[in-house]
Formats: sequence, structure tokens, C-alpha cells
Amino acid sequence: MFHLLLFPIKFFWYGLVLLLSMLAAWLVSSLAVHINGPVWLPWLVGGLILPIMPVYWTLESLIQEIRAEDKLTPEQRQQLSEKKEVGFMPRVALNTFTLSLTVLATLLGLFPQESFTALTTRGDWMFAQRQEAWAPNARIKSLYLASRLEGVYQRVLDNPSQAWAEALDSVRSSPKPQARPVSAASVKTQRPDWPPSREIHPAIARLPANMDKNISTVAHYIAQQESNPYGRVKAIYDYVATRIAYDAPALAMGQYPPQDAQTVFKTRKAVCAGYSRLFMALAHEMGILAVYVTGDARDLQGMTAPGTGHAWNAVQIEDQWYLLDTTWGSGLVGNDGFVRRYNPDYLFTPPEVFGVDHFPTESKWQLKNKPISRETFERQPLLRASFFERGYRLEKGLSSPLKATEYAKFRLENSKRQYLLGHLTPDIRSPKGKEKSSDKTEPVHCQVTGTRDLSVSCKIPKPGAYKLELFSNQHASGNYEFIGQLKVQAD
Repeated sequence: MFHLLLFPIKFFWYGLVLLLSMLAAWLVSSLAVHINGPVWLPWLVGGLILPIMPVYWTLESLIQEIRAEDKLTPEQRQQLSEKKEVGFMPRVALNTFTLSLTVLATLLGLFPQESFTALTTRGDWMFAQRQEAWAPNARIKSLYLASRLEGVYQRVLDNPSQAWAEALDSVRSSPKPQARPVSAASVKTQRPDWPPSREIHPAIARLPANMDKNISTVAHYIAQQESNPYGRVKAIYDYVATRIAYDAPALAMGQYPPQDAQTVFKTRKAVCAGYSRLFMALAHEMGILAVYVTGDARDLQGMTAPGTGHAWNAVQIEDQWYLLDTTWGSGLVGNDGFVRRYNPDYLFTPPEVFGVDHFPTESKWQLKNKPISRETFERQPLLRASFFERGYRLEKGLSSPLKATEYAKFRLENSKRQYLLGHLTPDIRSPKGKEKSSDKTEPVHCQVTGTRDLSVSCKIPKPGAYKLELFSNQHASGNYEFIGQLKVQAD
């Protein structure tokens, strides 16, 4: 009977040991990938925690006990005999628990930002190169778990903003100037329009070189120049978007340097993780609560990129949450590398607009009363924020792909009286997702009629899959900007 009562206790104990060791191995291996270690390094450092080191320590302890047994007194031999009654596996479990707890406490206690950056950006490393059908879902779940763990960690703290700031202070050599915190009671604020001004914030446009020395001096300068909390957030957005270049070579090679805020500030280049971490660090310096959000974003072809993911921010001002993406505000990556092109459309972006091409791992960061599923997200027409900024709205209920026979037709509102062009091209892709150059054909120009309410009609050359690309301009002539596309399936 006593053994039956011990069974659930043992089950819980071994389950706790296994869970803790897996978390420690996951964290350490993700950090190894985060610093661009060789392929074998994450497997080695993970294996050291589970099971190499605990088994080695247990075996070493047993060998030492056997060697010392002949030198013991009868009383000591009796004590050793009682100790040996504790089996090999319980000893391994205890050593595993001790090692895992030490690793987790050390890394999360001393380096919380670096640890969670590694987990939320590279925590899917073991699935990223897998081609099996289950791999994308496993990758999504691993990043979701990392994001939830970061959320739990921050909720446990009394003041997450202050904790992050103190973590940053620990690696700074210069004294921290006292920036004026945002105070809703003392500052008369006005909720921002969307999109905000396309002009760079004056504080950033005239930022003195001697104030651009470190994260603290930049934050202090912005706080002194701007009292409105929305203006401060725009200034931070403008600083990160205009002073940081996207690390296109790292993206091409799939090997990313450290993306913590300090490294990004020093090197002035980053991928999405670095952009988002630097924004968060600057915001926290001014007492503005910003969080790091991970998920997927759809590229110009309407595809999410399994194994890569994306990162952006949410910021709280006067009890209201807003979404922003400094990476997409910075420019774009083309065949010739990074092209800087400041874009404020992804600052204070309405959730229904932001959610067209951004899908967070945690549904709460959709900031919608009724979050949508991934399937619904991917069925949405791929519309850039500029589509909505220019005053366009699609007819309700329109989803992608658009079903068509002889013609592909749809309607949209044009409240700002913009000029619209539509091109229909075959959507032919190779198994790797790249368009075959030999299959390229001249696009079919669609007919657009109306002024405030537009009708778009595109003649289908033959049955198949197509892309209906939309371009807009304020004037009839000149350069038209790509603003989105719909998939078309013609029977």
C-alpha cells in the first residue's frame, strides 16, 4: 500500500526533472544557435545537460565511493551502505535537477533579455531545416511556448519595464541620465492619427552626435525634447527605422549575429529581432511599456516563411495598446540588398490593418475582440498598410483566392479618389517556391472603372492560378506603388 502511495510522488518528481532539464537544454542550445555557433554546438550543449553531465557525475561519485570503501571504519561503511540503497536513477535525477535549475536560474537571472531573445527568435532551431509536413506546426508551437514563457517571466516581476532597464544597466559602462518619465496626468495628450506624419520627428532629425553615444543618452535626449507620449514613441520608431540598416547578408546566409539591443546599437544593423529589441530598450528607458511580439508575416508573394518568423512590438500608452513594426518602417530587401525607405505606415497601425500581413504567435497580440485563426489569416487578400492608408477598402466577404471563370471581378471603395491599376499574371511556382523564369508571360491589364466606388475586371486567358496585383498613385501619371494582391483561381 505504501508503494502505491509513493508512485504518484515519483511520477511527479521524474516528470519535473525531465521538464526542467528539457527547458534548460532548450535555452542553452537556443543561445548557442543565437551566437551563430556551428551546427553541432546546440546538440552538444543540450546533450551536456540531458543526460551527459548528470550521468557522468553520478558514475564518478559511485567510482569514488567504491575506491574509498576499504579505508572506511565500520560505522562509515554502514553509512555508505545506506547511501547506496539510493539507486542509480534517483541519483541521476537529483543531479539533473540540480544542474538544470542552476543553469536556468543563472541565465534568466543574469541575462534575461539575451535568453528570451534567443528563445523567441531561435527557439525553433531544431525544426527550421526540417522538410516534413509536421515541421512548420512544431516550429510555430515552439515559438509560441517561448513567447508564453517570456510573458510569465514578465508577469512575475513587480515592474517588468524597470527589470528590463536594470538588465540593460548591468552591461553599460556610462552612467544613466535621468529621463523624464511619461506622465498622463501632467501631459496633455492627443491620440495619434494613422498614419502619423511622414516627416522624421524633429528630435531625431537634429539629434546631436554627442547624444547618440548609447541607448541611455538617446532616450534621455528624446525625453527632454518631447513630452507627449505618442510623440516619444514616434521619435523612438523614427530613430530605429532610420538609424538601423537591415542585415541582408545575414538573412541570405541564415546566420544571424547577436540581436540584443546593445549589439544592434553598436553595429547599426539588425534583422527584425534586433529592430524590435532596440525599440523596446529605448521605450523602457523612458518608462514606456513595450513588449516584444513574435509570429509570422506575409511577404510580397503572400507567403509566410516557415522557419524564419518575424518580430515586432506592441506599446502601451495611457492604458491603450498599439502595434508597430520598425523593421518594415525601415525599408525593404531587394536583389541588391537593403534599400532604406522610411515608412510610418507601420506605426500605431490599426489592428485590422496590421493583422492583414502580421500574425502573432499569441492571439492576444492581434488586439482584436475576436482573434482570427491562422487559416483565416492566410485566406485574407494580401494588402499592404498603404492600401488602407490610401483610402481603399475591399467589399465585405471577399477572400483569397478569388473564384473566377471568364472574368475576375471585384469592387472596392476609393474614398481618397486615388488612381488604381491592376495586373493579372500566372502564379506558377517551382517546388521551392520560386517563380520559373521560363514560365513568365506578359501581364493582363485589368479594366478599372468608377471614381469613389471602383469596379475591377480582369479577363482570364485560360484556367489556372493567377496573381492580381494592385498599384496605386495619387495622379494619373507617374510611378504607381504596389499596394497588395489577390490570388485568383480560374476554372
